[in-house]
Amino acid sequence: MPATSATSTQSIGVGGGTASVNFGIYTATVTVPAGALPNTTTVSITLYSTGHGPQVLQSTQRKTLALGTGATELAEIVLDTGGEAPVLPLKLSLIGVATPASGISIRLAGYGATHGFTDVDTVTLTANTAAEDDSNLYPGASAASHTLYGFYEIPSANVQAPPTPVITAVGTNPAPAGANTQFTASETNGNGFPYLTGTYSFALDTAALGTITSGGLLTAGTLDATGNIIVTDTTAGRGSPSSSTPLSITSARPGATGDAFTFTGTISATDQLTTVTQPQTSAGTVALTVTPMSQAMSGGTTAVTTPSTEIDTYSLQTITTNTTTVTNYGATTVALASTNATDSNQVNYVTTYGSGNGLLDVLPEITGAFGPNNAALTYVETDPGNYATNKTVNPDGTYVENDTDPFGDTQTITLNADESGVYNGVPFATALFNFGAPTGSPATIFISAVYRGQTETVTIPSWMPAGAVPSVETDVDNGSKPFPGGCSVPAKYGTSGNQIVQTITRTDGALGSIETETVTTYVTPANGPACTVMTDHTASYYDFAGLNLENLLTFTQDGVTPVETTDLAETLTLTSATTPVGTLSSARQTATRTRSSAPQAAAGPRALLMAPLAIAKSRFERLVRDHMKARDAILQRHAAFHGAHLL
Repeated sequence: MPATSATSTQSIGVGGGTASVNFGIYTATVTVPAGALPNTTTVSITLYSTGHGPQVLQSTQRKTLALGTGATELAEIVLDTGGEAPVLPLKLSLIGVATPASGISIRLAGYGATHGFTDVDTVTLTANTAAEDDSNLYPGASAASHTLYGFYEIPSANVQAPPTPVITAVGTNPAPAGANTQFTASETNGNGFPYLTGTYSFALDTAALGTITSGGLLTAGTLDATGNIIVTDTTAGRGSPSSSTPLSITSARPGATGDAFTFTGTISATDQLTTVTQPQTSAGTVALTVTPMSQAMSGGTTAVTTPSTEIDTYSLQTITTNTTTVTNYGATTVALASTNATDSNQVNYVTTYGSGNGLLDVLPEITGAFGPNNAALTYVETDPGNYATNKTVNPDGTYVENDTDPFGDTQTITLNADESGVYNGVPFATALFNFGAPTGSPATIFISAVYRGQTETVTIPSWMPAGAVPSVETDVDNGSKPFPGGCSVPAKYGTSGNQIVQTITRTDGALGSIETETVTTYVTPANGPACTVMTDHTASYYDFAGLNLENLLTFTQDGVTPVETTDLAETLTLTSATTPVGTLSSARQTATRTRSSAPQAAAGPRALLMAPLAIAKSRFERLVRDHMKARDAILQRHAAFHGAHLL
């Protein structure tokens, strides 16, 4: 049987070269441009006689990407570069082609992934040599792993239009939340032949995905999100085709509508007067439900708005509190922005955290101190009786608080940086207190009181530690720790979590108290805060009680013993976590290396939803304020002036 093909091989390196083969009336040549092959390899070219190629050029069963009607084969060629994929298109030519009749075009087709031929280039005939034009509208001879090509003639009126390229963004997908990921573009003609000479620009169609540069550098958003990367081929003369690639941002923190968490726990409060042996204790149970949430992105921060309901059940009453919490998730931070709560007594209280305050966690989590927060916030409280509190706390813990009653009376409490303060209760009870800063050694505090036009003064031993300031906070990640005994976390959520401890000490020279608040949170890899333990101890050294200085203000006699102590404790345990399928697929990134002062790069899976912690903290601090007001509000002691004034 006579031969139907011939093969030629040639070793070609990175500098380029040619390989040619002759069979019958044609000579086929492949030209390898410089830099097209990453390594020296053996290039093989096989030329088949007309009609004897491996595949029929024009099938009678038209395929979607088949050639136009009337295609006539000239020759088929198999090209192979020995396993080295070209990074630039090669160039095929066929010598010995007769000049076609008028109205006939010559094209080069390639047999691709759809098991049919499609055009890969236009061809120009010069002196009986048909050579590729290297048209930007086509991929050219860009595939070379035993790839079949065919030169053919066709009526010009029947040639297929240039293909619409399919462009895919290639990179880490799903992308880790908050991380930087470089995307590139892969472009084919839809039949598997790649465009190797394209230039591209990148964009996103969904803000929650994050941001992407025109060069493809993605800065992923901070929460789970889905959308598309839009890639546009900007190569001159190609018509700016574009395609979308689905993109997912994944984190280990759920943050989408459909997530739900429930917590249960206990709460207790103990008040102990120095002059009374038996402490007064109240205790109850807590049920907290965190329901679906919404997201809004601004710059590099995603604000998650989370509704929740907390039910505190005591022996004589049940209080239900509905809270809306806004938590900001940045590339490396989780911070509480605000809480807006209304309880079943219709008392509304709103806390807005100022710049530098509200930090709950720093990512990736590593052992050591972080932050810390300052004290900046505003607190606004109103109740159905039109009593209101408006308190502005500065970053250093100094503050001004205004309390207003339904009659328009306003008392003002001011704390200064040196721990001096003023409690102006004249509109409520005709009493004004001035507290000096601690001075001398041993330190003393000078107090003056103006009551019904009479002034009395007294100097008492200072009850403040040396160097006391209005507020100081520490925040530390202690690494993985077992859940404490008071946290009955279901086994499916593990037995330990990253222990994050926030400790705030507030020394108030205007109200005469030292408060230590500690929030310890155990965060698990898949479900976020599994257990939160909150404690607050307040030692009060003043009590506003009587009608003259001697008993209007009760104060410590020795500078050591408080007039009253108040202890609150609350424990919350995760009992169920419901999230959409796939939300919790990534693990929380943790490490045991030491923190440094240098910024930590955001990489890998991100932290979990911290909203339950934020909600619990807001409600707990409200309870602390409730207990302190019974002692601090002088109006309550003097209701006869304007009726029952409750602050």
